[in-house]
Amino acid sequence: MIKLGGLPSLAVVMLAMGLAAVLIAKRGKASLGVKLLPAMGVLIWIHGFNGLSVMNPEDVLRWHKFALVGELLFPLTLGFVARAFCTVSGDAVSDRGHWLWRGMLGTACVFSAVILFGSTHVMEESSQGEVVFVQPWGEFIWGVILLMLVVILAQFEHILRAVRDPLRYQLKFVLIGLGGLAGMATVQACQGLLDPIWNPTFAWISGATTLISLMLVGFGLGRWRFHEINNKIQVSHRALFASLTVMLVGGYFIVVGLLSEIMQQTGWELSRVFLTVVVFLSLIFFVTLNFSRLTRLKMQQFFARHFLRSKYDYRDKWLEVTQTFSSCREVQELWDRYLLWLSQTFVAPRITIWKRFEADEQFHQIRSVNTDSYPSPITQSHPVLGPLARSPEPIFATTVTSHSEEFLDFIRATQALVCVPISCAEGHLLGFSTLSQDQHGRGYDHDDFDLLRVVSHHVAMLLLQFHLQEAQTASAKWEVVHKFSGFYLHDLKNLASNLSMVAQNADQYGQDPEFQDSAMRTVKNTSQRIMDLMSKLAIQARDPLLVNREQVPLVDVNELIFKAIEGIGGMDCPPRFTPGQNLPAVRIQEESVNQLVLNLVLNAQQAMGDQQGMIDIFTFCKGDSVFLVVEDTGPGMSADQIEYLFEPFRSSKKSGLGVGLFQCKRMVEDQKGTIRVESRVGQGTKIIVSFPHENTDKKEDRVLVAVRSLQTPD
Repeated sequence: MIKLGGLPSLAVVMLAMGLAAVLIAKRGKASLGVKLLPAMGVLIWIHGFNGLSVMNPEDVLRWHKFALVGELLFPLTLGFVARAFCTVSGDAVSDRGHWLWRGMLGTACVFSAVILFGSTHVMEESSQGEVVFVQPWGEFIWGVILLMLVVILAQFEHILRAVRDPLRYQLKFVLIGLGGLAGMATVQACQGLLDPIWNPTFAWISGATTLISLMLVGFGLGRWRFHEINNKIQVSHRALFASLTVMLVGGYFIVVGLLSEIMQQTGWELSRVFLTVVVFLSLIFFVTLNFSRLTRLKMQQFFARHFLRSKYDYRDKWLEVTQTFSSCREVQELWDRYLLWLSQTFVAPRITIWKRFEADEQFHQIRSVNTDSYPSPITQSHPVLGPLARSPEPIFATTVTSHSEEFLDFIRATQALVCVPISCAEGHLLGFSTLSQDQHGRGYDHDDFDLLRVVSHHVAMLLLQFHLQEAQTASAKWEVVHKFSGFYLHDLKNLASNLSMVAQNADQYGQDPEFQDSAMRTVKNTSQRIMDLMSKLAIQARDPLLVNREQVPLVDVNELIFKAIEGIGGMDCPPRFTPGQNLPAVRIQEESVNQLVLNLVLNAQQAMGDQQGMIDIFTFCKGDSVFLVVEDTGPGMSADQIEYLFEPFRSSKKSGLGVGLFQCKRMVEDQKGTIRVESRVGQGTKIIVSFPHENTDKKEDRVLVAVRSLQTPD
């Protein structure tokens, strides 16, 4: 049974040798990995002699002397690893650090010599086979070991706090595992001070906990990209009283003291092995949890909100916010006030505001402070938009784990440290703002995040109110258009009546057969078109949404496009149409497709003006969708044009009413479709329209209509 107690020590020796072999094999790629070899060697030394102490108890004093020398040297090997990971900032501090390590090395050598070669007995064997440390040597040795381990643990803590992702992700478990090794050694040192007795059970405890820590190190090495970690980490020198290490060591003394007192008062008997392992695993779990970014942030928010005084007087801040935005009369003024408030409240050298444009479904920078030029719009797939859309809370840009060139360009352009979502209650992201580090080098805390979150939500609500007001205003204007259409209907009806009379009297006055045939065809066709238009205008004037889509027949998209192109005459650049093969039928109004294609193609032609260009139309089927694409060689549109492209009564042409593309949007949406635009200045324009088409398998298929053209909104 005693020999079985040496199995954990044997397992530690084998695992440490395996890790050492891996590090030696990768020494060409990992100069830092080689720094772990002394620690692995000392662990093999310590647990090898601990195993011999258990398996060969007759020479327990001799084996344990060698093991104790290893305990003295182990903090130095961990310090060697820590120094390989970081440099201490400042020359003066660096000099003190060199003297500290030299002093620790000298002290360890002196005590090792006393243990191995001194005439003074440092330890004795009791009648029960336990090793008893002779005082005061036992207190001196374990006290020195404890002090060295506290320094090492604090150094590992500082390293883990200083690194940032992705380096933090790679180093975290290696450092936690090394910290676990130092932590278990600290527990043994504390035990040596409180109860200067060693028995074979301690070898089992030490072996089991060391095995767990080495597994963490091995797991961390498995995701360690060696070539990226050869750069040293800059760590500031922190006061020890602010260190988690000191709190844990002090807390351990308190917990052990309390448990000892409880056991003495109640008479409970608790296995020392079980207690030590449970405490060790709890500490490892606590440290891992503490260095979890999300958990640490939640804990800091809880304590900041419930126990600490806020840096802001929120009553004054809310009065300030309401006064800032109360006088806004339009959306542009709202954005200006929001930028002004951000720049006055947070002393950040660079601030940007981004807004989502419905036309191209991209986010454009619309306001900024101290930016040389506006960066390119960002798409819905941009890495920063996912976290912003999922949470109403501001986020640190460093928490976005992406290394794409798109994200790096965004960070370089904005210097963003904090990103603040501007979203409504339904989670729809209207826009966001970014703030760089303030000019004093300070970051942002939870009070800043709370204030930013509340104000951005207030801005989102004001934006929704403005959008609702604009929609109501546009609806009122559109009602006026419907009222005017009644007057047009009267004129059209009179014209249709006159043409009908001409057709009825043609036999009496037109004796020329050729004239009769031509006149009758012209009059009848024109009359029919006017009557059809009058009927549609009458229906739309009564109710724009009265058309029942289920009554619309299935039509051939290619045939409708041919008819629409035939009706376009007198163009300097007639479109070229290449129809796709075997396109499925679509349930849509023929007149809607005719007006849609006619409007978009004419807009393309007008936008190109006198410039020579080409308009190509082609259709094709891909998957469950039918595509209609119309392209030209126009120079495209600016962001200002795209922002209000589909809004009514907005036109860049002096004679334009600004209802053409809005009417297209209404027609498409009445047919349960969607419409959007993609355009860049100098790269042309693409308008993408989708209609659901019907077949026997699926009711929600899409017909995509794309128009690429120089586009000036009508």
